[in-house]
Amino acid sequence: MKFRLPSDDARYFSDLLRQFRENRKTPAFEIGVNFFPSALLSPADRGKLLGAEEYENLVLSRKAYEAAAASVQLTLSPMNGGIGTSLRREEYLRRIWPLLGRKGPVQLGAKGSDLFFALKYKGRRGLVSISEAKILRVMHERTQYAKIILQQLTSPDTLPSVRRLLGTVNIFHRMGLSTPFGKKTYAQILSRAPGLGLRPVRLQAALPTLDEKGKVTVRRKAPGGHGFWGQKFICDYAKEKGINAIYNEDGINNLVDPVVVGWMAKKKIAAVMLTTTKTDIDKKGGLIGILKAGGAVKKEILEEAQTKTVGQGDLFAAMGLTEGEKGGQYFNTNTAILNYAVLTPFLTDLAKVIGKDKIEENAAPRLIQNKKGEFIQLEGALGSCLLNLDGFFQTSQDPELRKVLKKHGRLGADGRVDFLRILNVGEENRMLFFTPIKTADDFRLQFQSGGFSFSTDTWMLEKVGPGSPPIAPWNPQKSDGLS
Repeated sequence: MKFRLPSDDARYFSDLLRQFRENRKTPAFEIGVNFFPSALLSPADRGKLLGAEEYENLVLSRKAYEAAAASVQLTLSPMNGGIGTSLRREEYLRRIWPLLGRKGPVQLGAKGSDLFFALKYKGRRGLVSISEAKILRVMHERTQYAKIILQQLTSPDTLPSVRRLLGTVNIFHRMGLSTPFGKKTYAQILSRAPGLGLRPVRLQAALPTLDEKGKVTVRRKAPGGHGFWGQKFICDYAKEKGINAIYNEDGINNLVDPVVVGWMAKKKIAAVMLTTTKTDIDKKGGLIGILKAGGAVKKEILEEAQTKTVGQGDLFAAMGLTEGEKGGQYFNTNTAILNYAVLTPFLTDLAKVIGKDKIEENAAPRLIQNKKGEFIQLEGALGSCLLNLDGFFQTSQDPELRKVLKKHGRLGADGRVDFLRILNVGEENRMLFFTPIKTADDFRLQFQSGGFSFSTDTWMLEKVGPGSPPIAPWNPQKSDGLS
């Protein structure tokens, strides 16, 4: 199949298209029958069947894990997949464009590069974007690891804005402050400063779509979802090293910390999906749980759309709130963390037994058919890649495969496979890792409500005053756009 796609994109599209042609349908999930969300599992079963760990338990050994993180090369891979048209901001950008010293027509870019707030530092003020603030945090935290390497993940729509961000002169110089960074751009700082590194910006190609007859067409092209990055980084195990965190760029605190990184290094954890405890504002998000089928048990995620055929929409929304254990439901943050110190030797040996093609096939995400007018976009999700590969390991009875699992310490005495772990962050620590901006109200809540402030001690968003972060959207303007 040739559509002039780069090899990784061609492989990804081929795997999605194969699922479409095989008419591979999402299995029917029924809560309490064959699918059991984490809120319906006991704490012991969450640990055993989901490989779940609570972040609040990890911080009890903070010093040990922070010490382990100090020897880790950490790669940060923020995803800038789309321009986020659901957050209308054209008028906002027209107003702010001259303040940024930009000329010409306004151009939408990655959300993280488009949303700005006023930064106060050493008596000076300046405008920084969410993505710029996150680079400042990386610069601040570089001594906590052996090295931090940044590689921005983009699409054709977001590539220009991300390149512009990296080519921006640092905020300290723009404020008129004297620092060792001088007049350097962020690309120059990341490339040259001790403890930092910068990889070339990575691009996810737009894929062909399907027409109304199910035939491949290039009349419309579209990226195929963040499942592309999941499959790519799993299958690139021979080229990577250290620990790689993949996450949405549009949340200012969306990142990992030394406790998580050190835990993965010290305990030799292969892969992690980061979740947070479901709250009232997470009613539509996917539920992490287990699927029981044919005597096998594997980790899975149930999306709201899948509940319509079985009439469980209300049960889905209430799970972990008024149904099941309150506070026991895990909500996906779309952050994946891969430990190549474990993955590379394990998958290298496994490829010798089952072939690399088999690994690539099972690291592909479950197909999502996204109908846009007369076209169907083939897409997949990041978490699905990890869940599918873990499910393949959990359910395979291939004796040679299980020998490799055992050799690398991935097979427990009870026959359960230890590959993917679910790391859940409780509501009290949610802000440390997960501050998504999907709507204009999210942005206003974080930067204009007075309930939060941006700290230049940590280079993170923090809550003003004691108590948990507000769980209800702040909506004084009742608008879906910024102006």
